[in-house]
Amino acid sequence: MGIATGIIVTALTVYEIPVEWVTPNDVKLTATGKRDATKEEVQAFVEQTWPGVISWDELEAAAHEHIADALGAFCAAKRGMLYQMLKGGSHVA
Repeated sequence: MGIATGIIVTALTVYEIPVEWVTPNDVKLTATGKRDATKEEVQAFVEQTWPGVISWDELEAAAHEHIADALGAFCAAKRGMLYQMLKGGSHVA
């Protein structure tokens, strides 16, 4: 994963495409307001944010984590400077 990330970031830099990192702690903070949130708390946030969009009962438990991580990262990225600049707003701390 680290090598793939390095290649992608290098390509983005060469082509001057902006990129912003979202860490697991950013996701937890966005989802719950605390950096030490559990995966279950992040998943509960995703379920509350998008009720009925995902049929959780039909998915394997491992899929729950991946979906919660991806949608949590999306929410955290929306709070970032890059998204705010592209949107034309100001950075939300």
